[in-house]
Amino acid sequence: MRLSRFSLIGGLLAAVIAVIGTVVTIYFGMAAQGQLAEAVSISNQKSQQLLALSEALRDSHLDVVQVQQYFTDVSATRGYNGLDDGPAKAAESAKSFEADSGKARELAVAMGLDGVVQALDQMTKDFPDYFATGKKMAEAYMAGGALVGNKIMPEFDAAAEKLGAAITQMREQNAVAQQAMIADTENRQAAALAFSQQGRLIGVALNIVVVIAVVGSTIFVAGYVLPSFDRMTGGLDALAAGEEEVDVPNVTFWAELSRMSNAITVFSDNNAKVREMQRDERAHSEQTQERARAMSALLHEVGEVVDAAASGDFTRRVSAEFSDAELNRLAEGVNTLVETVERGLSETG
Repeated sequence: MRLSRFSLIGGLLAAVIAVIGTVVTIYFGMAAQGQLAEAVSISNQKSQQLLALSEALRDSHLDVVQVQQYFTDVSATRGYNGLDDGPAKAAESAKSFEADSGKARELAVAMGLDGVVQALDQMTKDFPDYFATGKKMAEAYMAGGALVGNKIMPEFDAAAEKLGAAITQMREQNAVAQQAMIADTENRQAAALAFSQQGRLIGVALNIVVVIAVVGSTIFVAGYVLPSFDRMTGGLDALAAGEEEVDVPNVTFWAELSRMSNAITVFSDNNAKVREMQRDERAHSEQTQERARAMSALLHEVGEVVDAAASGDFTRRVSAEFSDAELNRLAEGVNTLVETVERGLSETG
């Protein structure tokens, strides 16, 4: 693998991961903000709806209380001294109850509050009997006094108690709806925060991957690439300084380092061959010089033997010994020749 390609791919991957981490963090942050904004908007909308429902339910309850108050007052005064308008005011409150309970039911249906709708339906169902019994009681008090009215009062109390139970149920269901709204808002906010936290965690994880890649690349370069280059340049310096054997790292996986290692190895091998040739040349030169010196010595002694023979002295011999066998044979040949001549002259005498 080419080291340059590996570095380029690693750098591009680290850059891509860093960009993805940034994009993911921004996306999750914006999405979380959107969810929070939506949660706040829904919460505000539901709060307004619940406020309107609570007001309608409060007005409906107030209408029921006013009906009871008007009928009770007229029963107590028996309509004397102009205090006989209770039934008419109770009738007005009954109309208000019909409008207020209808509005409350419409809001409850729109919000999907089935429990509140059921409680309102029960109130609406029980209210006519409650109103009729209260009117009957008031008329009995006005017509026959306490003796007649007291007989009907338990019936009115029972109707009021029954309607009160429906009102209590309505309040409880409204409280449940409010708690559900609060829980839904909290859940939405928690979901948005969790979503944002998830995005941050993913971004942090990707950034950690980038940091690990950068640290790994740094360790790889500082712990492997640079020492390899240092050993190779050290080998070149050693070769330049005249050393014959150098330590060259054997790198096969990374193309650039492998080519450089092979080049240094070839250079070292060629340098060794050149030095071997130089040694051979020096040895040959020394041999040539030695042979020349031996030849010069041989010629000198042969000259002396020849000169002596020319003067009639055949007793002179070549005494030098040489490391070269051919020179030794030549010296022995001269000595044999002189000796033969000397022996022939002696025999002819």
